[in-house]
Amino acid sequence: MATVKIYSRDHISPRLEMLFLLPLQVSFKNDMETKPLNSLVRENVNGQIYTTGVLQRFILYPQINR
Repeated sequence: MATVKIYSRDHISPRLEMLFLLPLQVSFKNDMETKPLNSLVRENVNGQIYTTGVLQRFILYPQINR
């Protein structure tokens, strides 16, 4: 599973969500349900407090070339 997450020391606007969606060109990718960006969490990273939010979640399947 892969997760795209934003970390900010300032306020995060839910309108940013559409700017950060990644157009991945992968043959075997399943998008997972992701809560709206307004579900923000405060996290401590190396002693600094950040407001974080998950932008995208998906499952990537490896492809074997033979």
